[in-house]
Amino acid sequence: MTTSPDTGTTTSTGEEVEDAKRGPDPLILWTSAGFIVAFVAVCILFSEGARDVFGTISDWLMTNLNWMYIGGVTLALIFLLVLAVSHFGRMRLGPDGEGPEYSLKSWFAMLFAGGLGSVLMFWGVAEPINHAVNVPMQNEEPMSHEAVNQAMGFAMYHFGVHMWVIFALPGLALGYFIYKRNLPPRVSSAFAPVLGGAIYAWPGKLIDALAIIGTVFGIAVSLGLGVLQIESGLGTVFGIESSTLLLVGIIVVIVAASCWSVVAGLDKGIKNLSNINIIMAVVLMVFVLIAGPTLLLLRGTLDTASLYAEWLPRLMFWSDADEITTEGWQGT
Repeated sequence: MTTSPDTGTTTSTGEEVEDAKRGPDPLILWTSAGFIVAFVAVCILFSEGARDVFGTISDWLMTNLNWMYIGGVTLALIFLLVLAVSHFGRMRLGPDGEGPEYSLKSWFAMLFAGGLGSVLMFWGVAEPINHAVNVPMQNEEPMSHEAVNQAMGFAMYHFGVHMWVIFALPGLALGYFIYKRNLPPRVSSAFAPVLGGAIYAWPGKLIDALAIIGTVFGIAVSLGLGVLQIESGLGTVFGIESSTLLLVGIIVVIVAASCWSVVAGLDKGIKNLSNINIIMAVVLMVFVLIAGPTLLLLRGTLDTASLYAEWLPRLMFWSDADEITTEGWQGT
């Protein structure tokens, strides 16, 4: 690894990158895998106690660190906007003069599938309804016109630009150091200005192990929610009774499709699945628009956009300092 004395930027030598690409690093692999296996084993053996502990931790985080979460995402949004309009916004994440690897449509489809997945299909409907009944600010009559507007404002805030900021900030950092500074495709590469060559030693490997653990836990939550939604849909539409075998079958199908997409590579796997996903989403949207109350939906789309513009300035820095909200709304 070398550091430019003029710019202070850090780049990697070809040998370091090749070493990082040869295969799984034993320290990263066994640290992350060992922790995950131990964590799952403890949860299975002490399920009730684990549930109580996780509930306590979640409540503490939502009570004491919600201000950091909300304020941090908004500050990241401001930072990215400033970066975008500056001369850095014209920087190409790749060799100068090289064109995009994917079309805009495929790129959007992969972002949509990876960023939202099954969340939008369920919570895009469930969250506004939940907030309309359990009004977050508790200052309106449930299911009143004002409560519905507030519910849509909160839902749009959660699914709007702030959600994408959480993806964009680490994605930009990784993209810069991987494609402009020729560092390995690991999370630790974003810490090169701080750690320097230590990203190849135990500090960097610890960061990568923690990143893997966090990714696996995040995927597990998405998989669990998605499986329950599919199971509920099969029961509602086809009358299939809920069972452990059904849940296992759904998990096997989803995991098999995911494994195939990874093994097939980005071009043949993830890209094709994402394109299929976006086509199905558009077909569903058009069907609902035509078969449902078309005029109401069109008017509602404009109203929702105005509600987002109205509520965004208020919610982007609002952390409920007076503790007036419905308990647990931020956890949704």
